[in-house]
Amino acid sequence: MEATFKVEAIKVPPTILGFKASKPMRDTLDPVILEWSTSDAVEIRILPVGSTVELNGTIEVVPETPTTYELQAFGGFGQLAVASVHVDVPSPVIEAFDWEVNLLEGIDNVDLIWRTRNTVEVLIEGQPGSHPPQGVLHVPIRQATPFTLHAKGLFSSTSASIKAYPFPVPVIEQMAMDFPLMKSTTHVTIPSVSFSPTLLDTSLLANAPTPRDLGPGYLRDGMAKELSELNEWRGTGSCPGAPSGIASRAITRLKPTDMVLSRFLFKPIERLFLWSSGADMDVLDQVPTEKSKYYGIGGTIVFTALMASFAGGYAFYTAFRDHQMFLRG
Repeated sequence: MEATFKVEAIKVPPTILGFKASKPMRDTLDPVILEWSTSDAVEIRILPVGSTVELNGTIEVVPETPTTYELQAFGGFGQLAVASVHVDVPSPVIEAFDWEVNLLEGIDNVDLIWRTRNTVEVLIEGQPGSHPPQGVLHVPIRQATPFTLHAKGLFSSTSASIKAYPFPVPVIEQMAMDFPLMKSTTHVTIPSVSFSPTLLDTSLLANAPTPRDLGPGYLRDGMAKELSELNEWRGTGSCPGAPSGIASRAITRLKPTDMVLSRFLFKPIERLFLWSSGADMDVLDQVPTEKSKYYGIGGTIVFTALMASFAGGYAFYTAFRDHQMFLRG
């Protein structure tokens, strides 16, 4: 007698009852504990751990970067159930790293300023010791200096670099000043002397008198003498003391009155302006190209003093209505 039995299998799928981490972020050196429980499973795997574990249990993991753990529960007929949990790991972040000159300490120094997050130690190249996650460090420097900051977290680090400069010292490379041009026309009449324009050698001005040579009556008598000599030279075509043939090569056509004024009036004014500028006359004679600059400086000083005198006198006159005090001011 034969009997036939029919057995029908009930394929019960695996179930993950729970899968969790002891904390969502690993912010200390302690490991993170993963805990799980399942039912109707025959095999359990946890990725990326990769090993087969018990159907219910715990395991310690030590992630150093943000990691997602996946639990796979296999049933008796190949069914698969999956659950996951994410464990974050904070990375160090440099939010700010800058510098500024600390004028309270002088001009040859800077303050390094930084602010970081998720760091346990801050190091600055060239500076001893470790520093807090945020702070200010005073550093003396005399030239452009690079600085690199290293922010260390629990399991990783990052860095940032800057270049700091001391307070710039102003340097005057060149100073130029425009001086107003003055044009003057003067007529001198001496009854006993008459002359017309002629070619003259400009080297006659080389022996011009200095202001200290001008004594009482010198300007009147000297001008008459100069005009007389110029009138004599007109006929000879040469100048006493000049090199041979110099008169024939003269280029500049000047009036004798202009020659005399240049020697007796403009030259003393020029030396007065140069003296007012504070320049060393002996040194300046060796560098004639610099005379115009100091001439302008001296002229500015002289005219400033004149304007100040006029202003002061007018102020006294306005305040006291005293003509005598106005003239003395």
